[in-house]
Amino acid sequence: MSAPYQLRIDRLRVPGLEPHEHDAMHRALERELGRLSTRHGLPRRVAQGPAWTPGGVVEVPSGASPSEIGVHMARFIHSSLGGFIPHEEQRP
Repeated sequence: MSAPYQLRIDRLRVPGLEPHEHDAMHRALERELGRLSTRHGLPRRVAQGPAWTPGGVVEVPSGASPSEIGVHMARFIHSSLGGFIPHEEQRP
C-alpha cells in the first residue's frame, strides 16, 4: 500500500459539465488516483517530494459520464507525475 499524499488542483475546467455533475467527477477522480497509487505505487515525482506539473488537455470520449471524465483525468494526472499505468488500464 502506498503512503497517502495530497494533491492540489489550482484550476480545473471541464466544458459541458453541468454544475450538479462536478461531485461525481471529483469522486471518480479521487477514487481512481487512490486505486492507481495503491496498485502501482506513488507517481515517481510525488515520491521524490513536492511536485508540480503544468496543465494539459485530457481527451475524453464524446458522451462520457462525469465519472468516466474523472477516471480519465486521474489517469492523466497520475501519468503526468511519472506514475505507471499498464496499457490495458489506460482507457476506462
